[in-house]
Amino acid sequence: MMLETWSFFAKLLGVLSLLGGIFFWVSCQSSSYSGWGNQEKKEKVFSMYQGYKKDFSAVEDITVEELLEISSTQLVVIVDVREKREQKVSMIPGAITQEEFKQNKKDYQNHLIIPYCTIGYRSGKYAEELQKEKFRVKNLAGSILAWTHAEQDLVNSEGKTKQVHVYGQQWNLVAEGYEGMIK
Repeated sequence: MMLETWSFFAKLLGVLSLLGGIFFWVSCQSSSYSGWGNQEKKEKVFSMYQGYKKDFSAVEDITVEELLEISSTQLVVIVDVREKREQKVSMIPGAITQEEFKQNKKDYQNHLIIPYCTIGYRSGKYAEELQKEKFRVKNLAGSILAWTHAEQDLVNSEGKTKQVHVYGQQWNLVAEGYEGMIK
C-alpha cells in the first residue's frame, strides 16, 4: 500500500511538473512584454546586452546619448548590420548598410564606426572584426532597441516610421509608441 501511494504521488508530481513547464513555455511564447512599462523593457534590453557582451568584451560600447552628443563634433558612420528584411522595416536615420560600408571601407578610415543591430550582439561581433582591421569602432549598446528607448526617429523608404523589426519575439522590447515587427 505504501509503495502504491508513493508511486501515485511520484506520477502526480511528474504530471504537475510537465503542466508547469508547458504553461511556462506557452506564456513565454505568447508574451510580447506588452504589459511591461518602458523602464522594465529598457532594463531588460541592457541586461540582455550585458549577457551578450562577454562574446566581444574587447569592443568598447557607446550609448545612444553619447552617440548623439559626439556626432556633431566627430566623423561618425553608423552601420546597420541587420538583414535586408529587418532594414526594410526601419533604420536609424543616416545609417548605411553593412554592404555599403564594405564597398567603401577606405572612405571611412578616419571615422568612428558605430555598428548596430537589434540589441547589439551581431553588431558587437562585427565591431570585433573591424577592430582587427584597425578601424576605430564602438558598438551601439542596446542597438535599435535602445534607440527607441531614447525616443529617436527611425526611417524606412517612405519616411519616418515607428515600426522596428525585432528579430524575434524574445527581443520585442521596443519602447512605448513603437511597434515591434517580426516578418
